[in-house]
Amino acid sequence: MRQSTVLVLASLLAACQPSGPEEGSLTGEWLGINYQCPIGVLHEESVSIVEKDGTIVAKKVTGDDCVPAGEVTFTGTRDSIQCITGVPGEEGFSSYSGRILVERGDQFSACGVTFVRVDKPDA
Repeated sequence: MRQSTVLVLASLLAACQPSGPEEGSLTGEWLGINYQCPIGVLHEESVSIVEKDGTIVAKKVTGDDCVPAGEVTFTGTRDSIQCITGVPGEEGFSSYSGRILVERGDQFSACGVTFVRVDKPDA
């Protein structure tokens, strides 16, 4: 009896754990709602994200003076990303380390920007 009670309690506790950022892919279209370019000038940005085999690549859909459309704006893993400004090899290019903070399934923060999902992932 005691062993089955422990097993039931362990199962219940495991089921009650909050879902972590590993659940649910970030692949899809996202809108950055507090993007700054240049610093101090707020606007929105659209990005397309592909998350595959633990690697994340976010490309700009809408371009600006900081990161043109079609260029990578951040890349890496959920634990460690490189935030990119400019185009590699060109004047004004820079990058810095960051991480992704998933706030809920349809919202996360990265590189100082809050992103909200604009498409619904396939079920």
